[in-house]
Amino acid sequence: MLLVVKLAATTVPEYRLSAEIFADFLTDNDDVILLDIRTSMEYEQGHIDRAELIDYYQSDFKTKLAELDKDATYLIYCRSGNRSSNALRIMQGMGFTNFADLEGGIRTWVMAKKELVK
Repeated sequence: MLLVVKLAATTVPEYRLSAEIFADFLTDNDDVILLDIRTSMEYEQGHIDRAELIDYYQSDFKTKLAELDKDATYLIYCRSGNRSSNALRIMQGMGFTNFADLEGGIRTWVMAKKELVK
């Protein structure tokens, strides 16, 4: 299945992926960068394999985003989807072009019985 995650002149919530599509996209695309934007304590309690931590609440959050490749493809998640939704808007404003988030956050991932690592 081919899934293109491109943000055009549309609203960010259309780029929220279900746990199933999110998992499939991760499995099918080794070059996708997975960002966990929860706190380090949340991350240590369990995260999705391959996830890089960039804490949304840290003062250098935007600085860390600015250091990323704007042309790469990113999947983002948080606990419930609120932080990641805000992060999508920030990334859009910074010129990122390929990104989506996990609808409902990691809570949805767990409810879908998807694996976490510690």
